[in-house]
Amino acid sequence: NYVQRPNTYCSLAKHLPNACTLGVDKNMCCERGMALQWYRFHPKATRDYRSFQVQLSELNLYFYGVLVEFSKMDDDFGAIAFSIDGNYPDSENPMKAIDKDTKTKWLEADLDPRWREGEVYKFKALTIQLPKAMPMDHYSFHTANDIPGRDPIKWTFEGSADNKMWVTLANVTDSRDQISDKREVETPRFDISVPCFLPLPVHIAHSNTTAPCLEGDIVSSGQVCTASCEEGYTPSIASLLCTKGALAPRSFTCAPTAA
Repeated sequence: NYVQRPNTYCSLAKHLPNACTLGVDKNMCCERGMALQWYRFHPKATRDYRSFQVQLSELNLYFYGVLVEFSKMDDDFGAIAFSIDGNYPDSENPMKAIDKDTKTKWLEADLDPRWREGEVYKFKALTIQLPKAMPMDHYSFHTANDIPGRDPIKWTFEGSADNKMWVTLANVTDSRDQISDKREVETPRFDISVPCFLPLPVHIAHSNTTAPCLEGDIVSSGQVCTASCEEGYTPSIASLLCTKGALAPRSFTCAPTAA
């Protein structure tokens, strides 16, 4: 299991039958997903580059081919969706993106609708907050009810354990050929690059007591943990590379600094 912190495991070792399946490990992250509580979809461009509005009808989170539990609006224990500083009509607010109804939609608009040559419109992100941390390995969205030119074709998809530190799970630069111009249909399911939880001070003797990695608690795939020790100690290596949920090497030690 490359994603859990040291000394924590899925219910079964991953080489055993039924290991890392939804039935056995739906509340654990296993190798293919990471259990986070906040997920953020940030549109960067639309099918029609002159459109100052972007829209979708449903944002979907999956784990092993099944919708993530509690990732939709529910009266008792469901997710909530919001957009910080978003510019949307009350009737097309972020909660419409998780209401299980493709007839409704979330619509976000640039504050300045005027078109100028070379203009790149700016949109606020759509954030889903789950009731508790849940693993996911794919995501998709449903197109809205009208105007294909408003479909997002470029975006970032991010995750967070605390709604403060965010890591990139996907960076899609042009999905024009993958997004249907038909209305109220689901896109392909896009996969994520699994990030890495980083070691805690309790895992490495004499490490920096704030965080053994200068980057904090979590990093995106492709980023590094910069090793850090308490004063008077030197890390055995300078950095650890995160690749799809696995740190290489998996840890480091802190030894007294040579006089």
